[in-house]
Amino acid sequence: MQLYTEQDFAATKKKLTVRAIILAALIICTAVLDGLFVSVLRNRIAVIVTSVVGACLSYAYLAIKVMPWFHYWAYQNDMRHGMSRETDAWFVSCTDSTRLSDGVAFHEFIVRVGDGEDDERLFFWDDDKELPDLVEGQKLHIRSFGNYITELTMEG
Repeated sequence: MQLYTEQDFAATKKKLTVRAIILAALIICTAVLDGLFVSVLRNRIAVIVTSVVGACLSYAYLAIKVMPWFHYWAYQNDMRHGMSRETDAWFVSCTDSTRLSDGVAFHEFIVRVGDGEDDERLFFWDDDKELPDLVEGQKLHIRSFGNYITELTMEG
């Protein structure tokens, strides 16, 4: 099961573009109102209030709505063009809680590659993707970018 397809990449880029356009519209509206208050209406207090409110709203929108999608897009872009590796392992566990890594939410996905306790490896499963039904000890073939799983094949 491949986790990321061309549709995923296109959808992420589209959502990021829409949010960037909305951010640009906030900044442009602030600049237009400031220009109006400076030139035509000549109201210094309105200029200050508009600038502060517009800057706060723009920064909040950037931090809350744009940057998470930017981090997700960068993560997908790195996985798409970066070097991947393949691992054969046995499933141990996957956490229910999420963890942020590189600005993206993941579940910790633990597998065993050998017989010893030191042979456990930590991978990350994207929180946006549904985890297949796995049982402990099930044989897996994992393609990953670093510790990030990009493709999972269940064997046996």
